[in-house]
Amino acid sequence: MDDLLWKYNEYMRLNGCRLEYVLDNGVHIEVLYKEENFAHLIGLHKLKDIQVIQFWKDRTNKTVK
Repeated sequence: MDDLLWKYNEYMRLNGCRLEYVLDNGVHIEVLYKEENFAHLIGLHKLKDIQVIQFWKDRTNKTVK
C-alpha cells in the first residue's frame, strides 16, 4: 500500500477525536482531528496547483473537478 494512503487511513482513525495537553505552566493546547486538516498537517497545502488539494482546502469550490 502506498505510504501516503496508509498515513491518511491511520489519520482517519482519529477523525473527530480531540487531544488536550496541559503544560506545566498551565497552558492548555487542544487538537481536534478533522479530515480537512490532513493535507495541511503533511504539508500538501503548499501544492496549490493540484486540483485534489484545491478541493481539500475548499470543498465549496465548484470549479475543481
